[in-house]
Amino acid sequence: MKDLLVRDLMSRPVHTLHHTANLAEVNALMAGSRIRHVPIIEDGCTVVGLVTHRDLLRRAMGGGEHLPESIRGPYLRSLPVAETMTRTVVTTGPDVLLVEAAQLMMRRKYGCLPVVENGRLVGILTEADFVHHVAQMGGD
Repeated sequence: MKDLLVRDLMSRPVHTLHHTANLAEVNALMAGSRIRHVPIIEDGCTVVGLVTHRDLLRRAMGGGEHLPESIRGPYLRSLPVAETMTRTVVTTGPDVLLVEAAQLMMRRKYGCLPVVENGRLVGILTEADFVHHVAQMGGD
């Protein structure tokens, strides 16, 4: 793993949403794709934010987790992603040593790093990518 690069483990394609999306769209994407991190983009490829499952729970479900679905859906649709997303997103490049990216994730307690090359989102490195890699090394 010492010589591996971020590009060797990153997930692609990346599930993203436009910055004009709402939290109902985030919730549906996370549930449907079984993911916990959604980069928020504009102009088709520029990362302008990030919403995590924890962000979604904290912001949206804090006021609506006990609501019936008939009310929760409209409630989530009323919450713009721009009001919930983290705007200062730390990213990495595809040619960064994997160990360096892992150390950054551990030091800052990040669950993911969007991977950007020439200003364009090209992948995402998540904790799950590391787990998947280690599981594959086990032979099963």
